[in-house]
Amino acid sequence: MKYIDTHCDTLMGSFFDPQGFDLLNNPKTMVDFTRMKQGGAMAQFFAMFLLPPGAEKMMNLDKPVDDEDYIMKLSSALKRNVEANSDIIAMAHNADELLVFTDRQQCYKTRLS
Repeated sequence: MKYIDTHCDTLMGSFFDPQGFDLLNNPKTMVDFTRMKQGGAMAQFFAMFLLPPGAEKMMNLDKPVDDEDYIMKLSSALKRNVEANSDIIAMAHNADELLVFTDRQQCYKTRLS
């Protein structure tokens, strides 16, 4: 059975290594593209949110995190990973796009959104 997971904090890990962060197969995370496919995911919402005041202490940083820099690093890591794995995953920005990808997935049996 296909499912849609509406919240995943996995991208937070990309803040410290946005270029090297791998979403295809990442043993440091609970969600990656390989496990999504194996588990029958239809879609995944990757959460990106502003950090609360004081988060730099939890992250062992010397200064507060710039909101724009933080969100840009997370979104860049997601886009880079989707582009690198476009044979199995694509971005869907609305329900119509998800349905298009789902129809293709029925044809190819390989693609997630």
